[in-house]
Amino acid sequence: RLAHPRRRGSSSMLQLNPKHHRSPRLGERLAPYQQSPDASRDRFLVTPEPPLHPGPPPPGRPPKQETLTVPLLDVEPAILEAAPDMWSLPQIAIYSHYACVGMVNGLLSQTLLPYCLYVVHGQPNTCATVSTFVNLPWGFKLAYGMLSDAVPICGLHRKPYMVLGWGMLWGGALLLAVLPTLTLPLASTIFLCMTVSYLLADCAADAVLVALSTREAAEARGSLISTAYLIRHSVNVLANGVVAFCYNGPPSGGSFSWGLTTQQLMWIIVAFVGV
Repeated sequence: RLAHPRRRGSSSMLQLNPKHHRSPRLGERLAPYQQSPDASRDRFLVTPEPPLHPGPPPPGRPPKQETLTVPLLDVEPAILEAAPDMWSLPQIAIYSHYACVGMVNGLLSQTLLPYCLYVVHGQPNTCATVSTFVNLPWGFKLAYGMLSDAVPICGLHRKPYMVLGWGMLWGGALLLAVLPTLTLPLASTIFLCMTVSYLLADCAADAVLVALSTREAAEARGSLISTAYLIRHSVNVLANGVVAFCYNGPPSGGSFSWGLTTQQLMWIIVAFVGV
């Protein structure tokens, strides 16, 4: 703040009362150090800050307690158990899960649209709508994760949802494989239920993988997640190749002289997920 300037037409400075005076412009009481006779109208008075390292407390007063920072984990990272070997027999199911997600996602997402257009000869706008409708459950992954967090099954939050999701998907794929003829409403409904099923299992597996990644060493943290998604997308590319080269024959109205039917593609899902 500026010290009070000399008023125009006045021959004396403003008289300040150290106890009761308030600035007519700011309405604030002047601190004692602001009432120094060295202050002039051209100098700024800055409130001194408290020292960064105050001295020891006066005798008889206990020292001030420091505030402790609470870690995100319940225990210190050094006490956590080391991350398990994900390629061992008890843990390989996690990576197998991501391989199944890549295969199922590649086959389901790339099969329904050509089936609608070239097998049942549906209208293009109808086929586009059905394809979008089947992929709609991807927008509700947050709800699946909250469900597994809040509603345990037999005291477990992850494993029952993974088993339930893959069991429902395997049953839907088997149903599509054994039916001799498929109508568009029936096929799209079963495809929708299969999508919900494997996404339910996928959200639970993601939670397991994140929990395991907290036990990794600092220099290798993130390798479990990156390896899992590398497996998933590699198998997804393989599944897209199967659809491109094997679902392009006479049964699906393609240009190749040979090809698989929709039911035969579903047998691939039955065998892959079953193994």
